[in-house]
Amino acid sequence: MAYGWRQDALAENAARIQTLGEDLYRRLARFTGHLARLGRSLGTGVEAYNAAVGSLERQVLPGARRFAELGWTRASPSRNSHSSTGCRGRRAPTTESLQMNERGLAGTDEAWQEALARGLPPGSRRHLAVLFAGSPAREALGALYAYEAELQRILAAESHEAAHARLQWWRGELDRLAAGRPSHPITRALHGASTHWRAEASLLHEALVAADLDLARFTYRTWTELEAYCFRAGGALQTLIAATLAGVRPLSAQEREFARRLGSALRQAEMLQRLPLDAGRGRLYAPLDVLHDLGIDPASLGRGERGPPVRRFLDDWQARVRGELLALPTLLDTALERGAQRHGLVLAALYARWLDQPAAAEPRQQRRLDLDSLDRLWTAWRTAVRHG
Repeated sequence: MAYGWRQDALAENAARIQTLGEDLYRRLARFTGHLARLGRSLGTGVEAYNAAVGSLERQVLPGARRFAELGWTRASPSRNSHSSTGCRGRRAPTTESLQMNERGLAGTDEAWQEALARGLPPGSRRHLAVLFAGSPAREALGALYAYEAELQRILAAESHEAAHARLQWWRGELDRLAAGRPSHPITRALHGASTHWRAEASLLHEALVAADLDLARFTYRTWTELEAYCFRAGGALQTLIAATLAGVRPLSAQEREFARRLGSALRQAEMLQRLPLDAGRGRLYAPLDVLHDLGIDPASLGRGERGPPVRRFLDDWQARVRGELLALPTLLDTALERGAQRHGLVLAALYARWLDQPAAAEPRQQRRLDLDSLDRLWTAWRTAVRHG
């Protein structure tokens, strides 16, 4: 008889899980509709974003938390609060927002808000990872990504001389930041939010070195040389983010290795997506010795030619980067490390899911491969819940 009761209970829970799943899916669809409206209209952006946050907080997360009650997962999204006025920041699963606080330098400063929007475009993979970070240091993450985006904006300038002059200015600005006299909205935000990574602040210069290499159209002969560049272009920033999320304690060796490899894998995933465009502009991110051994003319990559050797090279590279992203969680041994580095785990999962799609090696086409908003949100939420 006891067995029969257990079977009845299991069947009842299964039916309830199915119902909750269907209801959660409908609510997620409604939420992403709000988010899409935000992107279409700046004029109604605040209203749409508030609706999205309200939908997620009132309808999605309460239902998602009930999965834990049924034994579906060991963790559930936590409750949060909002300010009563203005644009409501997405604060799940904790209580902090992306807006700068009163001490965090100019949440109303227009230049800072523009820089933040470039660093964390709403709905982007980085934006979702920051939202699910569950950290009181979210302002610092926004400032670091704004710095990264500013360097990319400089590199996109048509004038080489102007870009070089701007990078030189930023070199001086980082010196002013180190001296406690920042003048740019981004560095003022970094100065106000760098409590936990000041010992790592020299890594900001690594990103600047990578930008110099990009501007000089530097090429790389081996995977080792390309990896060194990828640390400067991505690993340094992710190390600063990891240090921020670790809080008052120092980064463990495992967290440091996790951040280094995460940043490198993210940069390589972006290289794969932009390879034809970058190569056409004279910036070739592929090891020349490997191309030579495979009989691939480097110039053909910029022309969009995709013969069998090129496809094999790109497919193998993409598979290797995806495997690296999927292996990253195994580097973090403890629940403390996994909880602190949830941002990086979410980001790795989003990029790995992105690389599930057809290879970014389509003839004469620079496709913007991306997940739809619902899939992206579901991947981020599921990864954040899994890692508590």
